[in-house]
Amino acid sequence: MLRLRAVWFTPVAAALLSFGLGTKKVVAQIQYPFSAIYNSETTLEPIAGNILKITNIGESANAPYGLTRLVNISYGNLDNNTGVITIEPDPATFGLNDLPLGNITIFGQGADKLFGTTRGSATLDFQNFVGTVSKDLILDDFP
Repeated sequence: MLRLRAVWFTPVAAALLSFGLGTKKVVAQIQYPFSAIYNSETTLEPIAGNILKITNIGESANAPYGLTRLVNISYGNLDNNTGVITIEPDPATFGLNDLPLGNITIFGQGADKLFGTTRGSATLDFQNFVGTVSKDLILDDFP
């Protein structure tokens, strides 16, 4: 009987030892759907020449996961002839190296937050006091 157990345990031990030999590190990713409309107020602050600091502060009544507020800071270059603002998160893009990077934070009452940056363009209609914005939101893994 001792021999049968020894014979039986040997393949099991070899199988258990070989189980961890060819392992690779794997990173899991979970995607959560997120879509919300925020009512926001935008402030354009001239910094130098046609370069602007752009601040958006917004709220949403129905954003998922309780992420009902957003704060976005980015930088833009205004073309006075066309009314188009090119928006970037990095002020160095416009030759301003001593300013912090822009960012967007979406948050709520709890501890959940989303962090990222925005880039895009905005068109200002000076005659009708209307602006149209098209942006890409890039979310980061951490702030």
